[in-house]
Amino acid sequence: MSSASSTRLATARLFLLGASTALFQTLFSRELLSAFSGNEAVLAALLAPWLVLTSGGALAARKRLPRPSLALALLGPAAVCSLASARLLPMTFAGGAAPGTGTALVWSFILLAPACLLSGLAFTWLVAGRGDSGRGYLAESLGAGVAGALASLLLLGWLPTFSLAALALVASGLGAVLGLARRRALLAALPSLAVAGALFALPVGPWLLGLQAEHLRGAVEWESPFGSLVIVDRRGQLEVFADRLPVVAGLDPAAAEEAAHLPLALVESPSSVAIIGVPPAGAVAELLAHGVARLDYVLEDQVLLGVLGERLAELRDERVRLHAADPRRWLQGRAGAFDAILLFSPEPTSAQLNRTFTAEFFSVAARALAPGGLVAVSLPGHAEYASHEKRRLHSSVRRTLDSVFARSLTLPAGATLYLARASGDLPEKELPGAIAGALSARGIAPAHLNRASLEGLLSKRRLEDAERWSSLAEPVNRDLRPTTYHLALEQALAEFGEVGSGGLLLLALALIVGALLVFGPRSRPLDFAVFTSGAGGMANQLLLMLAYQLAAGALYREIGLLLAGFMFGAAAGAWLGERRAPRIVAIGADAAQLLFALLFALALPGLVSSGPWARGLGFAATFVAGLLPGLQFTAAARAVGGPAASVGGRLYAADLMGAALAALVTFTFLVPALGLRGTALAVAGLKLLSLLALLAFREEPTEMRSNALPALLPLAFVALVAAAAGAPGQGRLFALGSSRPYGLAVALGLLLCLLAAFEPKRVHALIVAASRRVRALGAGVERAAYFVLLSPLAALPLGRCYFEVPFVLCHACPRPCVFGVFRRYLVPVALVANLHDRRFCERTCPLGAAQVACGRVRGRSLRRLPLARGLRLVSLLLVAVAWFAAHGARGEGVEGQGVYALFFKNAFTPSLAVLAVSLGLLLLSFFVRRPFCEALCPIGAASSL
Repeated sequence: MSSASSTRLATARLFLLGASTALFQTLFSRELLSAFSGNEAVLAALLAPWLVLTSGGALAARKRLPRPSLALALLGPAAVCSLASARLLPMTFAGGAAPGTGTALVWSFILLAPACLLSGLAFTWLVAGRGDSGRGYLAESLGAGVAGALASLLLLGWLPTFSLAALALVASGLGAVLGLARRRALLAALPSLAVAGALFALPVGPWLLGLQAEHLRGAVEWESPFGSLVIVDRRGQLEVFADRLPVVAGLDPAAAEEAAHLPLALVESPSSVAIIGVPPAGAVAELLAHGVARLDYVLEDQVLLGVLGERLAELRDERVRLHAADPRRWLQGRAGAFDAILLFSPEPTSAQLNRTFTAEFFSVAARALAPGGLVAVSLPGHAEYASHEKRRLHSSVRRTLDSVFARSLTLPAGATLYLARASGDLPEKELPGAIAGALSARGIAPAHLNRASLEGLLSKRRLEDAERWSSLAEPVNRDLRPTTYHLALEQALAEFGEVGSGGLLLLALALIVGALLVFGPRSRPLDFAVFTSGAGGMANQLLLMLAYQLAAGALYREIGLLLAGFMFGAAAGAWLGERRAPRIVAIGADAAQLLFALLFALALPGLVSSGPWARGLGFAATFVAGLLPGLQFTAAARAVGGPAASVGGRLYAADLMGAALAALVTFTFLVPALGLRGTALAVAGLKLLSLLALLAFREEPTEMRSNALPALLPLAFVALVAAAAGAPGQGRLFALGSSRPYGLAVALGLLLCLLAAFEPKRVHALIVAASRRVRALGAGVERAAYFVLLSPLAALPLGRCYFEVPFVLCHACPRPCVFGVFRRYLVPVALVANLHDRRFCERTCPLGAAQVACGRVRGRSLRRLPLARGLRLVSLLLVAVAWFAAHGARGEGVEGQGVYALFFKNAFTPSLAVLAVSLGLLLLSFFVRRPFCEALCPIGAASSL
């Protein structure tokens, strides 16, 4: 094949690679949004693993024999398996739970690993075949842009999810067969064609939905611009779920009466009422009983509104008007029109839900009220069960209402009701009597809200508790600074046992340190510029998604369009980057990104209020946000020079690592702390640092000296610790303690460790021969095998433990985990195995293996930690004292005193302090030799005696 033909073939395959990965990313994003109840923060938990794993594959490909056809042939089936697993993900959640970003992060790493590693491998190998990193980046970005645009504009909503996955599978399969001989092409295409045919022909989506839960078997699934709808109609009992959250869950007469009568009883002669959201079934009929002449039912989701209008008889009353519209824009043209506006919403764990909890929305609602009218906001929660996180959330809502309305009142019913009036008072004394009297005067005799139940529900103590629990000093929730959104996420994380944002911050810090080690601004300013461009581009893209959500109210359907705009921009930038002197273009692209971030911060208020123009403006802005990083990538690749596979893989990894960092921190930390405009200014500051580095330092076109493959061991260990800290993984790791097969495997491994400690000649020869074959991982086969076997034992106590300090007090633990079960055997074996040649510490311990691998990533000899010997002896002394003190202080059950009571938490929960120290020691392993082993490990200290 000629050189020109080979180049064209590689370009076509890169285009198909971009198209298939963009489709899979869009579909996986939608499935993850649905699984995690529409929480956009999980996009960070999706994008970060996607980008980190893809960059890992790109770096690994630089040292491997190119096999792009194999990678593309396996990519499609692997991605379909990831997509199907994401559909089944709710099976692993507790009933009714909507876990947050920590759980999403763990599952994303697990589910995306095969497909993303293959995607990174394929990109680097195809760039090597083309011989031009910039043009390869252009082709891949163009394919992603075309696929994203087609999906959003034509395919989403028309084809089922798994039929779209079949199209992506065909694209990757076609990329695999291009350029192959006929027989080899047929073999490469068979897996993709078989799976694609099954996805088109079989109802895979409904089958998987039925596997999620028994009550979903036979359910009907609808796609709407706002999420995934599942409708269950059994014996006339209607249930509707939107992104797994119940919208209608059968009749609840008590909730319907409370939602209708408590607010309307305080309005004199209500004739016009507006409902925003979906009230409890039966509430509309109760509202009409107050003599309401007109009831406007406003819902953004036209598909959901159509389903409810068709299935709920109370919505077919002639006094009810159904409106599929954005509530804010709909209310803006109706000044003074309503006696009451009732807002029914889940907790605002998404930007879409948060739009109706901001001061700007409440201001619009206040202008739409008639004199004496009121706004009622209904939120889940009860003052008698108020966690600190829930108190902060409700206080934020109350504080925001108080910033707009003259008077507000909190009613602790089944759901907490916040009532607010722009003028006039709300009764505080004799509230049960006032409500009961109003209901009686209107001829309403509720079955649930009678005088006796009102006296209990709205007693003086409950009203005082409700006022107190919503009285914390929280900032006002605004469009450009969505504090309530952040507090709702924190409350959800706390409720379902997540590590919270602190765990994500630790992971972000690890990414920063790792990236600076590889892409340092002094030694590699161009790499650092690409890294910061990836971070800035991703942050801008996420900010634009959030701004679009605020302006248009829907993100679920438009994800593909916004991704397409970014990738089209990246492709255009890569094309433009071929036209000028590379270093000048790289510096100019940095300066342009700095200017774009500043202008974006200034233009955000206009974009958020753009309404019907949001789609076009959002696409144009994401196009520019992608154009500048694409321009810099191509210019940097030309300026660095060198083999296309090496340079392309390296810069691609830098770009993706930066994007992964931004994906982790943008929604989770920067937006809640700084607001949208502050986050855009932070991006400008980052690009200013990059620009200064480019101007101050120059880079020689040399190959990276560090070896990326040993990083697999510490990354795998970090993933295990994250799985232990997250909700889905800890139960499975804990169960290993009672697993007979795992127990037998550990016993056999420890026995082999004892035998090998004294090195019989035959065992020694087998170990040496096998070690030569896996030396690339930075560990012999013995260390790698023991790492796989024993790393769960080491990871679980770091992720979760009943004590404040892991590993030390297991003998006193009333509920031992898998490490506690095996510790009584593992410690003696370790001490005996260390007698001869420190076999356990040098070749068996998974903590030692992870630290050694970190040192090998640097590719240089590391120094010892100063005073390590003294620190290790102090550690041994403290552990010995704590061991005996805790053993005598343990009482009956979980009771105890002294050292035991000081450190025992009586809860199997993660500790941010332990996670932070563990991460710090792992990062320190890049600079000094095995810091934990040399300075803190009591087994190593005892063996050195």
